[in-house]
Amino acid sequence: MDNVDEILEDPTRHEDKGLATRLTYDGERGKYRVEYSLLLKDGSLDGDWSVFGGSVGCPTSEYDAEEDARRLYDKIPEVGKTEIIHQIRKGENQ
Repeated sequence: MDNVDEILEDPTRHEDKGLATRLTYDGERGKYRVEYSLLLKDGSLDGDWSVFGGSVGCPTSEYDAEEDARRLYDKIPEVGKTEIIHQIRKGENQ
């Protein structure tokens, strides 16, 4: 998912969660997105950026307002790995 117009926050690594996150703006869709990429065993990023959620019937971590996206982005360092996995599967703003 690298079709973003603007990266608002460069990737932040969360070693304890096994991923990195970034905040982007997709001008074509008019959405602010909290995206993640998995950390590989060698410490590099796999480079495949995805939004949290998106399973059938589950919302994604895409927002109309930057403030809403930043609320999730800023919360990520504070939550445990289990909650992050839940967010990946289900979506944060359900």
